[in-house]
Amino acid sequence: MLTQDDKKYLNKLFDKKFEAVDKKIGAVDKRVSTLSKDVVDLFNATNSAIEKLDTKLSGKIDDTNERIERILDNQNRDFELIENLEKKTGKLEEKVFATTISS
Repeated sequence: MLTQDDKKYLNKLFDKKFEAVDKKIGAVDKRVSTLSKDVVDLFNATNSAIEKLDTKLSGKIDDTNERIERILDNQNRDFELIENLEKKTGKLEEKVFATTISS
């Protein structure tokens, strides 16, 4: 059976061990807290950089799309002009050949 002194000794011993464990847990908690804060800061910085890049690229993408639309519009106009010229050429050929054949 334990005596009163044994119980006091064991209580002090366990109290010291628990205090040491509590200090270690406190230190780990601080490190985890710091690490968590650093990770959040890293995500925030990354998101900020992505937003800036997205803003820059979206403007360039819009400009590029506008250029492509202008080029396609010009190309369509050129095709229409070519078709009109082909029709006029065909009519002229008909007139020239009709005149040549009937003469």
